[in-house]
Amino acid sequence: MFYAKTSMSQGEIEAAFYERNNQIKKAPGQYGSDADKKEMETDGDKLVWISVSELPDWDVYSDVIRCRKNGKEEYLKMVPSASACVEMLKEYMNL
Repeated sequence: MFYAKTSMSQGEIEAAFYERNNQIKKAPGQYGSDADKKEMETDGDKLVWISVSELPDWDVYSDVIRCRKNGKEEYLKMVPSASACVEMLKEYMNL
């Protein structure tokens, strides 16, 4: 989870993120053995933009977050560390 100021637009951030993610997926062996990749959980192959107004309604669990995005209920699979980051953000913002 990141919170940062940048001059990049949402589209530019997404393009850079997915380009780098694809580079990692296409480089077998460079980022650990294929066996290691199968054993580890991947954290970070999708970007989710969080609206502060929607965040209080999110239910955070260790492996999933139940949220409403654009009026629609969604379940976002998470690794425990990502769920913890979202919950800490909610606490930090007193939500």
